Amino acid sequence: LAVLTQKDPQAALRDLEEALRIQKGLAEKKSDTQTQLAMASTHHFLGVTLGSLGHYEEALAEFREAITLREPVLAADERDARTRSYLGGNYGEQGDVLLKARKYPEALASLRRGITLEQQALAVDPAVVPIRISIAVYEARLAATYEALGNARPAAEAWRRSAALFDQLDREKHLTISDVRVEADARDAEEPAAVDVAGIHRTVCDWVRTSAKQFH
Repeated sequence: LAVLTQKDPQAALRDLEEALRIQKGLAEKKSDTQTQLAMASTHHFLGVTLGSLGHYEEALAEFREAITLREPVLAADERDARTRSYLGGNYGEQGDVLLKARKYPEALASLRRGITLEQQALAVDPAVVPIRISIAVYEARLAATYEALGNARPAAEAWRRSAALFDQLDREKHLTISDVRVEADARDAEEPAAVDVAGIHRTVCDWVRTSAKQFH
């Protein structure tokens, strides 16, 4: 579905809307957690697809639906790492759309929430690669948001975190490209202007654009 969303978003929209119609019908007959979570996933991918088409407000409405459906499930079982991670994905992808819509303060809040949830889920099992990739991607988006707000130091810090995560994943051969190294090892005393933020930006964003996949 994630591949279809990227290759043919209009076809993805049709399939997702039909899936949601069926899910809503099932929920009317018998509402249970599995149906609720399935609907959350459909709303999530609708948000991703609509966002890719530039329909930002509609996309944000879909992410809100996904979050509304998943929040009570997590509240009912705080140990549910899978739902915690997927909820993190809802916030992370919502943050991306908010960034594209130039709603920068809201994007910061959503991305931070997404990263926190993903990190909490990762603490349960540090070896889960999709979660590690998601955190790296969301850190890159967080950095881009800080840049858009003119906050150079936190942007540089977020780029370093993202680059370090991608670098580790690359060393472990979890990425589809090998050259994700960046010069992000500047001394703490170095001023942000002296850090190669633009180089980190290009490298990480190139990876996200060519290789990143959706896992939610």
